Amino acid sequence: MRPTLKVLALALAVPLTACHSVSSAEIVPRDVEIEHALGGSVRILATGSGKQALIGPSVIDAGGLADAVSEAVLACGLFDEVALEGQADRVLEVEVVELVEPEVGFDSHCSTTLRWSLRSGDGSRVLHTATITTEATMNSYEEMDSTVRPQLVMEKALRENITRGLRSLSSAAR
Repeated sequence: MRPTLKVLALALAVPLTACHSVSSAEIVPRDVEIEHALGGSVRILATGSGKQALIGPSVIDAGGLADAVSEAVLACGLFDEVALEGQADRVLEVEVVELVEPEVGFDSHCSTTLRWSLRSGDGSRVLHTATITTEATMNSYEEMDSTVRPQLVMEKALRENITRGLRSLSSAAR
């Protein structure tokens, strides 16, 4: 293989192995305390992040994000039911606006920005909207394995964003 091709192959391989797609099970927050339950049914629409190195898998998969938000919504009692298809009382849209991916090193830092929009069931009225940015840091004392640390810090930032998003919905929209 020619030297330029080796460098290109290595440059593409490193970002793909640095971070894997975030698992929906790992970003579901535990024990979210809400102010008010909204009740009724909700349909959740999610938009994930871009692809790793422009060709790899998405770091935050839309389906995985929707699954995590659905599980968290039911666990905290914000809504009574999550509708997978068809009509619902409300539609919750969660969109990854920005993801600053952590790098492999002694300390890992991640920032996530998600846009939360709650609409009426037919989508005609916006009931609540919020753009929430959360950050998380993890150092070598918290996780010794530097290849695992970036994944864990992304999951930590996303869990916090989902927690804040659900609290925002419960306190602002009725």
